[in-house]
Amino acid sequence: MNPHFPPALDPAIDPAVDRSVESTAGATSLARPNVLIVGAARAGSTFLVNQLTQHPLVATSNPKETHFLSLGHRAVDGEAPQFCGPGDDTSINTQIALSVADWENAFLPAHSTPVRIDASVSMLYYGEEAIKNVQRYLGDDVRVIVVLRDPVDRAYSAFKYLENRGVELAESFEDALDAEPSRMADGWHHLWHYRSMSQYAEQLTPWMAAFGDRLTVVDYDDLTSDSQGVCTRLIEWLGLNPEQLSVDDRAVNSSGELRSSGMQQLLTSCRNISWLQQSVKAAIPFEMRERIRSLNLRGSTASEAARARLMDDLEDDLAKLRDLLGPSMSPQWLR
Repeated sequence: MNPHFPPALDPAIDPAVDRSVESTAGATSLARPNVLIVGAARAGSTFLVNQLTQHPLVATSNPKETHFLSLGHRAVDGEAPQFCGPGDDTSINTQIALSVADWENAFLPAHSTPVRIDASVSMLYYGEEAIKNVQRYLGDDVRVIVVLRDPVDRAYSAFKYLENRGVELAESFEDALDAEPSRMADGWHHLWHYRSMSQYAEQLTPWMAAFGDRLTVVDYDDLTSDSQGVCTRLIEWLGLNPEQLSVDDRAVNSSGELRSSGMQQLLTSCRNISWLQQSVKAAIPFEMRERIRSLNLRGSTASEAARARLMDDLEDDLAKLRDLLGPSMSPQWLR
């Protein structure tokens, strides 16, 4: 796949440039993002944002995913989202910024940085809402990055992630696929939507229509195999000097069977207790946390039967995705 990187737009991003734009909310603050990594979930967005923020002129929100543009904005209109799947009350429901102030506060440490990233992967899935809110709160001066992964690998990675957290109730990946419609109807949050979140064409179409050359698509396999090359091209596309970027090649979004359930319980406890999670993040760099998590996993993939079933379900969407991306942008798994 040859990622599509249009030329950097003028004026080039520069610390001295006032990036404020007008929106229906009034003049936007510098404590708002101007680059969005919108998804897909379990396709390497955490890895990518941590690589890009190795550049001194790139920063991200804290936490990485605010979910404001896709979900939290509903609270502004009096309809705060409350997902009800197992563990949703201690994960997604606690992570959503529910006001403009909360959203902006997440970017305060990055407010003087010229490139500010919101990497809420729920934005791709809830595209209709998110696009309207990008226009409402950020105006036109925004870049959008989409990372796509083999749709079965992405779905299975999400399944194993939730299983390893101890919240996936299904006996198998195929059982979880069977349960997906009822889970969606009952209000389980988007990561449980294994099949639906892998319908890329349906999700990507409105983003490409709205942002055109301000949107670029990256393949997970390229990001994994050539992190330096992909991130260098992205930094150039953002109008910055790639010589100031230093990346670290390593596996991303590992998923598989647990080596130690005790270690996983410890990691899950750190995630579920807010003050402990913040302390661990402050004390242990992302690279070390990711290495510890990956060492506790054995490689695992979906069964051939599950792969065949899901690829059959996604056949029409994948055909549309081929047409949407064209031969030059289509990843190897799509050909």
